[in-house]
Amino acid sequence: MINWKKDKTNGDYLNEMKNSVNYQLFKKCTSLYELVWFNEILNFDRDDFNEIIPDFNQLISNLEAKTVKA
Repeated sequence: MINWKKDKTNGDYLNEMKNSVNYQLFKKCTSLYELVWFNEILNFDRDDFNEIIPDFNQLISNLEAKTVKA
């Protein structure tokens, strides 16, 4: 679905995913990842993790199902 390259940004990947049925979920997970990675969510804890992990699990499940069908 994307062509990974070392110098690409998340915006580049979002652009590549724009026609995918998983675009909105990918966009949400990308935004959440950036918030956590760049420490924009102060005091990120287990409760915060438990709140966002279902979105990531759903995206992984969707992508795995797509890979199996391909």
